[in-house]
Amino acid sequence: MDKSIRILRINVDGQWTAKDASIFFSDLNDIYNLRLILELEREVSQELEEYYYDYPFPPRLGRLFRSSSPFRSELLGFSSRLLSAPYDLSNLESYMEPHEYLRVKKLKYASPGAFDFAGIGAIVGHIKDFLLRIVEICFSERKRQLENEALELENQRKKIENAKLFVDLFDSLGYTETEKRALVASVDNRQNKLFDLAQSQKLLSAEIIDNND
Repeated sequence: MDKSIRILRINVDGQWTAKDASIFFSDLNDIYNLRLILELEREVSQELEEYYYDYPFPPRLGRLFRSSSPFRSELLGFSSRLLSAPYDLSNLESYMEPHEYLRVKKLKYASPGAFDFAGIGAIVGHIKDFLLRIVEICFSERKRQLENEALELENQRKKIENAKLFVDLFDSLGYTETEKRALVASVDNRQNKLFDLAQSQKLLSAEIIDNND
């Protein structure tokens, strides 16, 4: 994971209410924290995997244990999970170091304007892609001016797929199907509010910029 600090610029337009800004900042922070925690879980899982294969078992025991799927599952059963149901995305900072927090770097409120956030490089990259997909879906919706149920269903499918892509790490972390659905629902709930901003053309685009911009 790229742990360097990168700047995420989110280009905005139109008249924002205090409620718009409050919801946007809160939801952006929640999904940033969620992706970071999933990345940290993956790192813990990889460390446990390395420990399993590098541990100096006596030769015969090593061959036995490492060829035993049940033993491997038991050894790697040490919890790498930081998330547990019900998923409260508003309280994930307790697992994070202060330097990992998403921070406001600069706000330029104008028409158009921009909000700059500083965060862990790998995570803000995912946030950028997540937001760009939202803007793309909304642009397509306005362009086609959805008028029938089939197109509306396709739009809903794309939104769910976007939420799934954002938390795609859970497939390698042993989450159950129920847990996956709960996480996707948490992301989709926040995504819906971001869609409202994109549909009203208040949220325009997202990009990664140099620190000195």
